[in-house]
Amino acid sequence: MRLVIFIFISLCITIELEAQVTKIIRSTNVNGHNQIDTFKTDRPDTLLILNKPNEQLLNRAKAQSNSFESPIFKSKKDSAEYAAIQIRTEETLQNPVYNKKLVDSLFLVRMRIAERGIIGFRRNYSANPKYTPYDDLKDVDPNTVGSLSISKVSSLPDLSAFKNLETLELVNTTISKIPRKLNRLTKLKTVYVYNNKSKAPLKLKRNKNITTLVIEGDRPSSLPKSFKPFTSLTKLDLSRNSLQDFPNGGRNNKKLTELILTNNAITLAGNEIRPHPYLKKLDLYKNKIEKVPASIGNLPSLEILKFNYNLITEVSPDISKLGNLKHLSFYSNRLSAIPDGVYQLAFLKEIDLYYNDIDRLDERAIQWKNLEVLYLAYNNIFSLPNNLGELNTLEELYLHDNRLNTLPDKLGDLIKLKVLRINDNNLLYVPPLLSKLVNLENLDISKNQIQSLPADFFNFQHLKILALVSNPWDAETKTMLVERAKELRAKNVVVHLNSYDETLED
Repeated sequence: MRLVIFIFISLCITIELEAQVTKIIRSTNVNGHNQIDTFKTDRPDTLLILNKPNEQLLNRAKAQSNSFESPIFKSKKDSAEYAAIQIRTEETLQNPVYNKKLVDSLFLVRMRIAERGIIGFRRNYSANPKYTPYDDLKDVDPNTVGSLSISKVSSLPDLSAFKNLETLELVNTTISKIPRKLNRLTKLKTVYVYNNKSKAPLKLKRNKNITTLVIEGDRPSSLPKSFKPFTSLTKLDLSRNSLQDFPNGGRNNKKLTELILTNNAITLAGNEIRPHPYLKKLDLYKNKIEKVPASIGNLPSLEILKFNYNLITEVSPDISKLGNLKHLSFYSNRLSAIPDGVYQLAFLKEIDLYYNDIDRLDERAIQWKNLEVLYLAYNNIFSLPNNLGELNTLEELYLHDNRLNTLPDKLGDLIKLKVLRINDNNLLYVPPLLSKLVNLENLDISKNQIQSLPADFFNFQHLKILALVSNPWDAETKTMLVERAKELRAKNVVVHLNSYDETLED
């Protein structure tokens, strides 16, 4: 029960959500059947099913239970108050029939204490419970061990007997090197190093089998200077290492295609990204980048580039050199306009610009000839180009929570479009040509200023979700909507009407 509550509280105060979960959480509540109710996210690619059993959350937590954050408090008083509220909340929730208002107030108090008293977080590591612990091998045949966890050692023991070892985890160690003898374990492909506190940079000895290396800790001085000895390395994850400079140690690994640098303090201001002709994926989620430098052009093979949750206001035009880029994300930054170089990325399939300060999309967007998904919600956009309909590969378009008054008539030319979200704008009418979107499955025009709808509005043959909430419908349209909603629901279409208007059903 304590783990369930811990998960729920973590979600409520959003200490740190994984990259897959958006930061928009509509509401949460734990009911008497140990289920999380009305947990909604803003994006279909991260949507959590309502009434999702806690068992699924528990399974996820167990899979990641070797790493968790504990708060660092400003004072002992704050820590004591926080703990007292947590205990009282747990005791309240253990009652199958509890006072929901009391629970809500407890969570609110707890959140206020957190905002006032928590000054940081300390990441703690323990052995993955799914792995075989090295200290518990008395009755275990080494040949049956596929995943092994070793804790609190200063040097690696002899592992030559573990012929079928595939994954090795090192937790809370002080090792100075990963020895050459690991090369004898031909099936060993993945190594995790958590919280290694070596006095000098960790040395990697030659290994031709390991393909994935993950290192996490709070001591960047303990990280290897070079990863070249791991000749087969394809994925390097250096997340959560308090890094301030971009690590260039993997630039000579010819097979390295994925570099993960999330949750660090990288600025890209003090050092350049050295040329790396092989890298295909770079993730810089949650760092402290304000400007993307020209050296980003030194990664010509990149296909996926993520700058989510940074402070970016400026992007060098040299980003246009990333001619192979297919997925680009600036989710939650400070861009006031779409960077010039980004418009030149002709092979983009998906671009995410959620939560910026962008005020327009200009006609150069037509250069995105291969674009399938365009995320532009939560900006200040008031203008869309007339040629938007020429993006004939577009399947999903997210324009909600902007300042749009009108939509271009040629929007109806996006015949491959399946998702269109234009809710939370200032639209006065729906373009008649919208009915040309024959493949539309998800349409949301909620929270605009629309009073009536075109006669052929309900002719979408593939519609699955239709949202019409909070528009000032005229009397004739209100009557029509109720009847049309019944017809669509009979065809298993999910229809959301205005639940705040007594004349409409929902």
